[in-house]
Amino acid sequence: ILTEKILQFLEKRKIGKVVLAGHSIGGMFAIEFTYQHPDKVKKLFLIDSAGVESKESTASFVWDFLRSHSAHWSLKKIGEDVKAFHRMLKSPMAYGRIARFARRTSLKEQAQSIKAPTIILLGEKDDLVPLSLTEIMHGWISGSKLIVLKDMDHDWIIHSPELFWEIVKTQAE
Repeated sequence: ILTEKILQFLEKRKIGKVVLAGHSIGGMFAIEFTYQHPDKVKKLFLIDSAGVESKESTASFVWDFLRSHSAHWSLKKIGEDVKAFHRMLKSPMAYGRIARFARRTSLKEQAQSIKAPTIILLGEKDDLVPLSLTEIMHGWISGSKLIVLKDMDHDWIIHSPELFWEIVKTQAE
């Protein structure tokens, strides 16, 4: 449904090919959109992206989420981390379902069909999406480029958007 909403958005505005970016579970939707509409994606950025099935338990994922949002605090991050904790505590069942979906879904077939140039970005200190799963995704997407960002965590793009834009500019063709 979300991929069709994206397509409708693009068509309504008469937008052709796009540079598409997806963070975390949004990376799964970006992969799915690129798979379903390869003619619409000029370049794909996957940022700390889910999409590789993990055998890790939901409880372990929740622990990783809590650790991720508390282990790398800085003044710049505190506000967003507090909001993230609040959202999770407000709707724990919804976040549990999202976690199970993200951990139990494999997008291998979709990823293997991607032809758009793909840049995979991962925070070195990402406790939610381990490097081992990101390397699997990198192997699935032919010709993709993996960039591991030193000292960055799962939500680095929220706290360091200027770094993301710097990467986009340097990776633009």
